[in-house]
Amino acid sequence: MLDYLKFDKKPTVKNTNASYGNVQQEPPKKKEKHDEKEALPSVKKEKDRPVEKKKVMRRRRAFERLSKKGINIEEYQQARAKKEEARRRTIEYYLWPYINGVWKHKLEIRLVMKGTPEFEQSFEESFKLYCKYQQTIHQDREYTRHGYENFLVNTPLIMEDNVSGEPGLGSYHQQYLIDGRIVAVGVIDILPHCLSSKYFYYDPEFNFLTLGTYSALREIWFTKELSKSRPELHYYYMGYFLINCPKMRYKGRFRPSDLLCDQSYQWVPLSECEPMILANDGKFTVFRPEIPRPPLPDIQTVKCVFKSTVMTYADFREYLEDQEEWDQRLAEYVRYSGSLAQRVLLSL
Repeated sequence: MLDYLKFDKKPTVKNTNASYGNVQQEPPKKKEKHDEKEALPSVKKEKDRPVEKKKVMRRRRAFERLSKKGINIEEYQQARAKKEEARRRTIEYYLWPYINGVWKHKLEIRLVMKGTPEFEQSFEESFKLYCKYQQTIHQDREYTRHGYENFLVNTPLIMEDNVSGEPGLGSYHQQYLIDGRIVAVGVIDILPHCLSSKYFYYDPEFNFLTLGTYSALREIWFTKELSKSRPELHYYYMGYFLINCPKMRYKGRFRPSDLLCDQSYQWVPLSECEPMILANDGKFTVFRPEIPRPPLPDIQTVKCVFKSTVMTYADFREYLEDQEEWDQRLAEYVRYSGSLAQRVLLSL
């Protein structure tokens, strides 16, 4: 991203299992076959002599040279580890501010909320970008304006007023503009304890910028900034993770990360989950099978939001005529949500 913004230099596209957008990839080169008779004779290795890896060999020889110079190996390793730690890149390294007159392209990040003039003025451009993304990336032509609004514009969240110029709780569109043109949109929810990345779509023409990964870095940085005024808001939620889905595979590169166990409702480190998912052929996996599922809450205690008012389902039930049908709906909701139903507000 930085090379493109600074120097208009596009990165080299590596050959991957999946091709997105209009990026052309070279077919893999075929290996030439040689006649077995012309093959060079292999050198037999002694069975009793262990083969030392080249990396280990180089390290051993380096340590021998250092020892001859009288250098303490342990102190040398500690100093080198500190030097490597100092060179480690932070998120801020990838988010350098634009320098007018020096950089070739200008990147702007714009946070807009439904109903604001900025949102209304950019709606058509944003919607057309969504259509282009759905057609190219997902081969989906069944989209409609009504479906787009229901999916990514309308929200059950109660918007909070901005405090001291900072965004309040609620749903937003985070627009990425290059030279004044919207090239990507991240739909996010700012919640009391986390920033939730709901959806992200981009212009396939800019596929070479790996905007999905860049947007995640931006949203992690945004979460850190929000936590300065809201200390309880310090988690970043990336949504679903399907290990066999190429479009979601990039999420696994962010560490440390946790996955939620659907049975115990406990967060489990991704490093522990990946081997279990792969062993289960990528199918639904319970990460903590030894922990029993918590008891289901009473549907009467489930908290609901009705006409911008928070109430229990028992109170909401008094407004209903078909109470038995609604009881069945709530029972199904609780069965799938488990103990989380007591902690989540159900929008009705």
